Amino acid sequence: MADKNPFNIGSGAGADLDFGDGEEGIDCELKLLKGFGVSLTNKRPGSELLVNGEAVNYTELALGEDYAVKVGRHFLALRGGKSLETWLSRLDHTKWFLQDSLTEARDGPMPALNLCRVARENQRHPRSAVRPMGVKAGFHLQNLWDEFGHDGSGKPASKDFAFVDDDFPEVDIPEEDDGGTVFVNPAAEVITPVILSDQPTEADLPPIPVATPAPSDGAEQVPVGIPVASPAAPAFPAPTEEIHVTWEDLKRDAPASVPDQGPLRCPSCWLRFDAGDIMHIAVHDSLRGDPILGETTAKRFLPTRFNDEGLALDEFGLPCPDLACPHCHRRLPGGFVGIPQHVISVMGDTGSGKSHYLVALLRSLPDSLHREFEISLQDADPEANETLNARQRALANARSPEEAFLAPTLADDGSYDSVSRYGRMTRLPRPYVCRVSSSAQAFDPFSLTLFDNQGADFQPGADTPDSPGAQHIAHAGGLAFLLDPFSNSNFRKLLNDQSDPQYEVQPLDRQETLLAEALLRVQRHLKLAPGQKLATPLALIVGKHDAWSKALPSDALKPVLAERRLNSAAIDANSDKLRSLLRETCPKIVAAAESLSNEVRYFAASSFGHTPTRLDEKRIAPDPKRIAPTGVDVPFLWLMSKMEPDSKLT
Repeated sequence: MADKNPFNIGSGAGADLDFGDGEEGIDCELKLLKGFGVSLTNKRPGSELLVNGEAVNYTELALGEDYAVKVGRHFLALRGGKSLETWLSRLDHTKWFLQDSLTEARDGPMPALNLCRVARENQRHPRSAVRPMGVKAGFHLQNLWDEFGHDGSGKPASKDFAFVDDDFPEVDIPEEDDGGTVFVNPAAEVITPVILSDQPTEADLPPIPVATPAPSDGAEQVPVGIPVASPAAPAFPAPTEEIHVTWEDLKRDAPASVPDQGPLRCPSCWLRFDAGDIMHIAVHDSLRGDPILGETTAKRFLPTRFNDEGLALDEFGLPCPDLACPHCHRRLPGGFVGIPQHVISVMGDTGSGKSHYLVALLRSLPDSLHREFEISLQDADPEANETLNARQRALANARSPEEAFLAPTLADDGSYDSVSRYGRMTRLPRPYVCRVSSSAQAFDPFSLTLFDNQGADFQPGADTPDSPGAQHIAHAGGLAFLLDPFSNSNFRKLLNDQSDPQYEVQPLDRQETLLAEALLRVQRHLKLAPGQKLATPLALIVGKHDAWSKALPSDALKPVLAERRLNSAAIDANSDKLRSLLRETCPKIVAAAESLSNEVRYFAASSFGHTPTRLDEKRIAPDPKRIAPTGVDVPFLWLMSKMEPDSKLT
């Protein structure tokens, strides 16, 4: 029972809880707080203090909650409240559990050192949560590996705890314990609880740091674990000054970034990571502050506590179903983990009609998938997808060409976000994330992400660390390039009606340059050899088909849907016809496209289905009463069939 306030934990003189490891100094300090509970402060410079797996310099501990605390190399368990005898009776430091909230892998119960071995053999992620029996909070697996063997490199964490089978005597566990073979640490046990006092009534609370008498019967208590014997660490003198924690301290103490590697890729920052690195988003409104997203943003954390359903719990015990990227800390779409992730990058020059095309696509593609294939395409992230959804609503509800006008995509119109990437804030296009599933469960669901960039992102010289807006093309599973026939001098000769207001636009003749730039970016970011092509399928879409239909009428193209399947032969035949037309009018486009990918198909499409109306000198818009898109969904059906063959679209 503690009879001092504050209560010091460390070694040697001045330590109320003495680790007895020969390292003089105070590691951390417990203090009573009026109206709340207890504060825990790190008092040893350069020493690590972890609470429920997170590094802290200062934190406040609520009554009635379990806390797993690692002080340097020592493991403790804390809890505050009345009548702790039941809690203490359930503690068993010889039985440990492992849980991964994402893969739902579970190991245990077994001794901590045996758990280290099993976790290594089963390739558990270092940030999996581990806890002793009876404690709802926990540590990370890496914390155990660091002290008791296997630090992630296959080498022992220290010579005193070398993780080699012969270093530990094997002990048979009785059959009812279901522990198998145990590797016992001969030096010490892991956790043994001891009682500390906590939270008398406010009237009894003395001025800090005057000593207080021991609590009377019924006073609330906090148990804390005694240390694990561990290798000596450099001693630092205990500080005598109070520690004042500021927002800058929180940012400075943020966990180090995880490496850009792993099977998952964030749709917001495009960096890779492992499932075990994913963070959770706190639910309780008081848990605010993120070193990347700001003081008012909900806290991101790596979980060490879970409820019976396997959901991570925040510090107030609330379930936290939402996940966040460990790099940029932005929320991940629902269902992100556990299903394949596919990206389609939509490219095109300024004014090519990408925005109208995507709106038409997202209106027609779900209908085609459901009608022809009994496949559902649903919005997977309504909040992040709101900009494009708002464009769809505007066009669907428009009553006049003025209301149907859609401005080109710009970096400041809500289509872009400021995202942390490699430690710097960068403007990146907001992803549009959909979930694709089969009504008949003919295939496993997958995620489909689309990117709508401003045309300037594809220009030569635009790919810089401060403006990497189109680098997603290097990681896409499918590419779509929207060719504007009005921007090519030769193709303009094939147009049906030169009174079309789009004809008044001066041709830029730079679309082959954009494709060549895309090739250079892909080669640079994927480190491809000169002349090496992507295996990524490329759909080259000649847009505004209504304006050049005389050159290749719709009835000259074969139907591509038959008996609820894409007719691959018809797609190839139509592609050959369009390729021949492009070779006559703009051969550089064909050459650039076929230098980028070894699998190119050519498609004709129209987002409006009619000639648009001029609103003023700079703006044109469709007549909402006449909108009848044609062919916009076929290129994406083909791309989806290539990215996910099990979808049986062909």
